[in-house]
Amino acid sequence: MANTKRRYSGIQTILQDLDFHQSCHFLALCSIAEEVNGEPIDFLDVIRVAFENKLIDKEFFVQDNCGLLSVLTGKSWAMTEVGELPEVINDNEYTEAIYFNPRTKFKHFRRRGFDTLENSVTVKEGYISSYRIYRWS
Repeated sequence: MANTKRRYSGIQTILQDLDFHQSCHFLALCSIAEEVNGEPIDFLDVIRVAFENKLIDKEFFVQDNCGLLSVLTGKSWAMTEVGELPEVINDNEYTEAIYFNPRTKFKHFRRRGFDTLENSVTVKEGYISSYRIYRWS
């Protein structure tokens, strides 16, 4: 009961003003944390912890990529942004593609192998502007 009370107390206050359609990067990092942890993450807990630690804003823009991953996994993270992916991605590395649409000027963050947004216009009309490689130690 105590855990349920902690998880749900005030959650509507947090959620009521959120602009979740900007959340692709946040969701991509959550998916990396799930892979590292080997189990699903609790979304309510993640939102609460991310807000409490000022790791995301109300539009779900991530303020500290490695900080969010560290809080979610308990590991130390580093990030490198590159123009092309290396041929080999190590077991402790996870990638994210950053798409840019020149018409809309929007960016979209996407994991290799899946996308958190179905039918992304930015992916369809745009191009990969860079990649991020996240590495834990």
